[in-house]
Amino acid sequence: MMALLTKDEFLAQLEPTSGVAIAPDQDCPVCYEPIVESTLTSCRHVFCFECLKQWLTTSHTCPACRQELYQKPDDDYHDDREDEEDGDDDEIEQIWFWPQFDFEYDEPAARLALHAQFGVDSHDAILACSLQPQAFINYDKLLTTAVAAVVARLWHYHSFIGGATGPDFVQGWTSIASAIESVLSRNRHQTMAGFQLFLAMEQEVQQTIRAPRNQSLFARRHSLPYRIFEEGIGAVLRLVVEAGYKANPVQYPAAQFDIPVRMSTLIRACLVHPHDFGAAYQRTLKLHEDIPTLENHLTDGQQAYVSKSLLLPVILAWFRHLAPSISTSLVLKGRRDLADRHGTACLLVANFCTGVLGMFNGDIMNWKTLLDKFRTAILELLARTGEWPAQDRETPGFEQQLPEIVELMKNDLDSLLMPCIVEAVRLHGKTELPPVTTETNDHASAAIKDSGH
Repeated sequence: MMALLTKDEFLAQLEPTSGVAIAPDQDCPVCYEPIVESTLTSCRHVFCFECLKQWLTTSHTCPACRQELYQKPDDDYHDDREDEEDGDDDEIEQIWFWPQFDFEYDEPAARLALHAQFGVDSHDAILACSLQPQAFINYDKLLTTAVAAVVARLWHYHSFIGGATGPDFVQGWTSIASAIESVLSRNRHQTMAGFQLFLAMEQEVQQTIRAPRNQSLFARRHSLPYRIFEEGIGAVLRLVVEAGYKANPVQYPAAQFDIPVRMSTLIRACLVHPHDFGAAYQRTLKLHEDIPTLENHLTDGQQAYVSKSLLLPVILAWFRHLAPSISTSLVLKGRRDLADRHGTACLLVANFCTGVLGMFNGDIMNWKTLLDKFRTAILELLARTGEWPAQDRETPGFEQQLPEIVELMKNDLDSLLMPCIVEAVRLHGKTELPPVTTETNDHASAAIKDSGH
């Protein structure tokens, strides 16, 4: 395999594709607008040139599939500070300002914790911990982590992504810190599953972002800076949950799951922690017999809450359950050619679902509306030849076979998506946290009960 270029080398040679425009009718996966001045990555994904260039100033991976495009750079800022004395906060102050928050917190402790946050990429933070173990709400420690994580995101975006640090983004981040503080304050000294804490904070944060004071920020929600901003929110919430785990010494080892290599690559590309995928896989095992009747459990007026972090593991787990059985059925019917294509189509659909969930993350809508949005986006993307891997596109007869593949996936989509829809309805019902154990700082709970998630 050819060695990857360094960041500077890669950006220096990046340029728009000359000649005939690539995928002229396709929307850019970064800005969700028609592609302007297209450019093509080595993994065959097409973007607006400026969108990809801006994305790659802070990430070394493809925005669509997370394949590495250049060598992951070292964190020069962190390295430069290793030999400096701890607590030299004036240096941080000179780099950028320290935002004002509307709640009391231990600022010296937050400044000290900030040093540990430098170099923590959003992707790494999201994949650093699962949402399955039990978190203890030590208000002071978790709030310190939240403040440090928010300031670290602001510093990072100010240094590398100018478009994500205007006054509206600064206001957004301070509002997010206040939303997190509100959740931590309401749940002091409680022990709960990580997903419960994450969901409570995420719902509060999403409501805050949609508040009138953040109207100008939310109006940009489909832009590249906002997409980076939302990814940063996920990283901050994970870091707070991780601090909750560290505050609770009573933990059972995480269950281990045998995940196939191809699936392991996919879940990492989708920023899903393996333990979250494994837990979702175990929960969906019992759904095999219930799929035909799942929709009967939903009423027309029920609402669904869209959480990319909490719904994506369910989608991937159910694809892992169902896709092989569908492919096997095609083989038994003598359609091995379609079986191979169906397997690839399922992987593509999983990636498309990531984009759909990202577009509507934090929204509340009727479950049928959410299902229709999934269907429309997925079938439209599947029908585009350019979305398929090169090895499929270059196979003789592929374009003639594509309509049949799309029709086949159309028939399977409801079965593939229904567990996610049911989970989204269930999440909307959790407007209040499930009963939790009220603890002292001695962490009295020795047994971790099944949370039902």
